[in-house]
Amino acid sequence: MNIKKLSFKAFAVMMAFCLVFSFGFFANLDNASASTTQIKSPTDDTIYFINKKITVKVTAGMLSLEPGYKSYMQVEILKSGKRVYFKNVRFTELGDITFPAYTPKKTGTYKIKAGVVFTQDDPPNKIHKVQEESTFVVKAASYVKEMKPVISAKRDGKKITVSCSNRPGGVKMLIYRSTKSGSGFKKIKTITASKYTDKVTSSTKTYYYKVKFSYTPKSTTYKSKFSKVLTVKKVVTTKGSIHVYDPTLTASGKVKVKWDKVSGAGYYLIHRSTKSGTIGDVVCCNGDSELEYLDGDVTKGKTYYYTVEAWYGNDEKPLCTSEQVKIKIPA
Repeated sequence: MNIKKLSFKAFAVMMAFCLVFSFGFFANLDNASASTTQIKSPTDDTIYFINKKITVKVTAGMLSLEPGYKSYMQVEILKSGKRVYFKNVRFTELGDITFPAYTPKKTGTYKIKAGVVFTQDDPPNKIHKVQEESTFVVKAASYVKEMKPVISAKRDGKKITVSCSNRPGGVKMLIYRSTKSGSGFKKIKTITASKYTDKVTSSTKTYYYKVKFSYTPKSTTYKSKFSKVLTVKKVVTTKGSIHVYDPTLTASGKVKVKWDKVSGAGYYLIHRSTKSGTIGDVVCCNGDSELEYLDGDVTKGKTYYYTVEAWYGNDEKPLCTSEQVKIKIPA
């Protein structure tokens, strides 16, 4: 009798444990911590085209998983409320998760949804909990004809980087350049990117750029309007020389050379010589805000001559050069 009671009690305890474990399974499905931090692509700030593959990418973060569970990122794409794409992708590490590509067949506005699900079995065929939503637009290839590139530029001496902020994926960018604002433009490059660095012959010339798009999905090529003409001004050189103060000797026996800031300078080269009138070798290169140099490689009893040059970029000559200053190290 006691044995039967014990067996029944053991059975009841086991059943209770199973019920608790089962309840814990469903609770943990919702309580496990993870998030879709961003839908990286497709995104609503980019134009896509029909019959061209789209990379589907999301970012996962804040993962906290119970033992035995599998984590899946889920993505669904809808057109006019109807599902046109759904995928579950297993992931074990946080960061960008890339899904199989999607090829839209119709123009219009699409909605993309993403979420995370944890399960010990196969993941469901719907998003367990939507955590991120965005929209993206799909256009016909001929839409390129209506576009106007938006461009900007950044100059570093003889290097000019032209960037475009609205180039659709897969569209080529045709770059034109001239030394006149209204004429003389010649195509210098065709690229399949949104940025190009042009190496010009002079830093003291003003250059003008304009850009157009070109897209050939099949046999027909579509070209956009030209962008506005972009003016990239010449580098203005500073006349005169840098004011360099008389060198001083620090308590530790180092020579301190100081100078005034030069407007437009990107960096400074410090030259040292042991002979008056000779510029000598470069002993240091300082940034645009570093206006002093400590020279510890000096010998007692010798006289040193210092010259400072202000440079903008990798040009043929510096913006300006200082007069020589000297100091004699006590014996």
